[in-house]
Amino acid sequence: MSAQLASDISGFAAVEFAMIVPVMIMMLLGCVEVCDALNLQNRVSTIAETASLLVARCSSVSRGDLADVMRISDSIMGKYSEQALKIEIVAVQTDAANATTVLFSQDRSGGEPYGAGSTYPKLPQGVIAQNHAGIIADVTYAYRSPFGQYIHGTILVHDNLAQVTRDATITLGAQCVY
Repeated sequence: MSAQLASDISGFAAVEFAMIVPVMIMMLLGCVEVCDALNLQNRVSTIAETASLLVARCSSVSRGDLADVMRISDSIMGKYSEQALKIEIVAVQTDAANATTVLFSQDRSGGEPYGAGSTYPKLPQGVIAQNHAGIIADVTYAYRSPFGQYIHGTILVHDNLAQVTRDATITLGAQCVY
């Protein structure tokens, strides 16, 4: 009886299927996670590029203009929650000694993360030419994936982009005209 039972392979396919299905499901969920994360990284990079470019095209910009740029960023996020999005727009000026000074800054809440006249700590040397102004968009998104949040928690997706302004300087005050 035991020899007959040992040579019976009628349920072998079901056992193989039961072993392979969890691996296939994990691979499928992993592909969904990776595609979602890449999509989010692309959106964060687009926001950084768009925000810095829109502000850098102006010689003067108002707080209302900066708030409008923040609202545009919400529409770029698409299906992702804008509550997890953090944006800082910072205008900087370099001098002859290549020191970077903040002209103005604004975040999504309308706050001023860097005071006028302070030094901007995140800009690498030589990104903006001497005696010229630039706009930096610093974008961070706290990503909680649908499946991976139980494994790795929240992931910060970040991009920082600097654009040189059209004019040698940019001021805060009048509304921008393109």
